[in-house]
Amino acid sequence: MIWISYEYDNKVIAKKANAFKIGLQEVNWRTLWHEDKEDNIEGGHGVIVTPTFARSRIITLEWIIIWNDKNSVAQAMDYLDKLFALQDDFFELKEKLFIVLDERWNYWKINAKIKEPVNYILLNNDYENRANRKFRVVLEAQDPRFFSLRENHKYWSEGVCGGQNLWIKLAAALNKKINTINCVSHWNQSSPVKMEIIVNKNSKINAPFTIKDLSKWKFFSLNLDANFGDKIVIDSKNRKVTKNGKDALYSRIEWSNFPYIKGETVFVISDIDWGLYSSDFDVNIYYYDILL
Repeated sequence: MIWISYEYDNKVIAKKANAFKIGLQEVNWRTLWHEDKEDNIEGGHGVIVTPTFARSRIITLEWIIIWNDKNSVAQAMDYLDKLFALQDDFFELKEKLFIVLDERWNYWKINAKIKEPVNYILLNNDYENRANRKFRVVLEAQDPRFFSLRENHKYWSEGVCGGQNLWIKLAAALNKKINTINCVSHWNQSSPVKMEIIVNKNSKINAPFTIKDLSKWKFFSLNLDANFGDKIVIDSKNRKVTKNGKDALYSRIEWSNFPYIKGETVFVISDIDWGLYSSDFDVNIYYYDILL
């Protein structure tokens, strides 16, 4: 599949110099190394199967060098050899940022290493000046997901969930009208969120403190109190919770699920008193669209 532009290690691969030009020919970014499992049901019909897990992503770049003379193609090869150099420190895996721009003008990023070093393919007329020379390089991303470079930022919004029979037992008045925070992601994977909650003046949060996902009937609860000025941060990607910068993951209540966004997601934030409204705290939710 061809997208518009590609960068590796913060450098544009398609380079145009006075003596040569590196142009796009073919890119395959959809190859996933995946895994699942099937077991026969002994004495019965059918099999037991697991979900299909994407373990890593393989990205194959096949491009072309257009050059004027032998010195020009040598300059192009020097550029590519440096750009796609193998790491020389073997104590830990070093991945570099690979960025693509798709046909909808969305930028996507993924961290990848060199799986197959750059290889040059000589054509039949390679001995001539102003000929073409192909090259091929293969990357591998340990995390197969592409993350959007565009951060979504959602403030508290005065939404209302009215006339609903909620999945929890509330006081009658609250069961008719509650404040909601509505978030939307646009791609095919659940997006982890970073949620920041700051308690406003003359307000407090009484444990247990709960974030409910009304779209998926899930919850995330903390056995945590908070007063004016306290800042609670819930980081789903790194599975961390802090209060005023200090670790508070210990307060997570068993069976709680870190909040994620997929499609249209509606959150409600409450404490044991169910007295939390937009005037009680400021909330910011940050997340990125994810493509697999």
